[in-house]
Amino acid sequence: MRFTDKVILVTGSVSGIGRATAERFACEGGIVIVHGPDESSDLSESLKRVQKYQPASISIACELSDSTSIREMFANIKNHFGFLDILVNNAATQTSVPFLELQESDWDRILVVNLKAPFLCSQLAALLMI
Repeated sequence: MRFTDKVILVTGSVSGIGRATAERFACEGGIVIVHGPDESSDLSESLKRVQKYQPASISIACELSDSTSIREMFANIKNHFGFLDILVNNAATQTSVPFLELQESDWDRILVVNLKAPFLCSQLAALLMI
């Protein structure tokens, strides 16, 4: 149990690599914070899978394109656990629109979720780690 009692946030853990990462940390004893953009059945399902291994795990819905929401997520983590041991910046977004049809607002969202959010999450996580 390499991660026993470690508190771990995995962003974008409602599917794919994020969900598998969250499950693996829980399987290794980690207390996982499952993250998704909203309160969805995918978020509930991911939490259920993680809690099978680590009942103390929780879920948090947070829209990563909104810096206020990110700050609230870390305030919730601080209030619930008091600290954070590991952050996995897994969440990302993309669009399948052809380049010449891509709207500026879509591009802005991609940059915010894929670049700004990991930066903010890393800063706020570091404050809970020191």
